[in-house]
Amino acid sequence: MAPSFTQPRNAAYRYGMAVLCVAGGVGLRLGALGILGSRLIYITFFPAVILAALFGGLYAGLLATGLSALASLLWMEPARSAFSMRNPADLVGLIVFTIACTMISIVCGTMRRAQVHAVEADSRAKLAEERRVSEEAARESETRYRFLSENTGDVIWLFDLDLNRFVYVNPAVSRLRGYSPEEVIGQNMQEVMTPSSYKSISETLPYRIAALEAGDASVRVETHEVDQRHKDGSIVPTEVVTTLFQNNAGKVKQVIGISRDISERKKAADALRRSETNLRLAMDAAMAGTWEWDVQTNQNVWSDELWKVYGLEPNSREPSYEA
Repeated sequence: MAPSFTQPRNAAYRYGMAVLCVAGGVGLRLGALGILGSRLIYITFFPAVILAALFGGLYAGLLATGLSALASLLWMEPARSAFSMRNPADLVGLIVFTIACTMISIVCGTMRRAQVHAVEADSRAKLAEERRVSEEAARESETRYRFLSENTGDVIWLFDLDLNRFVYVNPAVSRLRGYSPEEVIGQNMQEVMTPSSYKSISETLPYRIAALEAGDASVRVETHEVDQRHKDGSIVPTEVVTTLFQNNAGKVKQVIGISRDISERKKAADALRRSETNLRLAMDAAMAGTWEWDVQTNQNVWSDELWKVYGLEPNSREPSYEA
């Protein structure tokens, strides 16, 4: 299959090619094959008609047939009158040529249409296959994302700034706040956070959006501690990572977030602070202090209480093991 024959073309191109093919046949007949005289009149016009029909289809082939028939009169014996030919064989040859070229045009035109349809069908099949592969890849990607989203311990959510509400949240929100995803979708930020957390976020978010839209990419992702409301009325401390999402125009329209329960972390930190406070109080009451000595570097570190035990101001001199 020749691709140059099957590509769609406008009428001017097709008919122009028909004229050029016939002109080429005439030129070849007058030039290199001029020695043939009135013999083999149609030897260069058959190829012209075939090429015209292949390139332009049925009607281009018929045009080339008509032009070739007219051009062939140049090599026929002069007529006795305007409506007769000196040699009847020329008339028979002209009729046969016209019929044969008409049939050639029909066949070539049919072949060309079949080739065009085949190419179009092949293109449609490839496009359909590409679309199928793309859709399948998108479905697989969505399935993987949904699996990860629905089976992670963190709450993944999407907030629409224009609608001022959550438009997606994964099932992990039930463990974090006691609400189902269906209950959370439709809530706004004020309904989710405590007043103090909402005040902090609502004050900083507009500045982040303005900065990102102005080209400051450093504010795209930020982490904050946010106290969220539980369905039972309790408060859940969370660490929230938010990402500002821009549309094609560069405007921030959505916020993508990941919320994580940090209740245990907060409890551990509070317990550590209480332990350190109690230890410090006990050391003060016992007039005792602590020290560390790095044997390899001979470096000493004294607690504030130990400085007091020796009656020295903290860090007033270089502590040493000998001291």
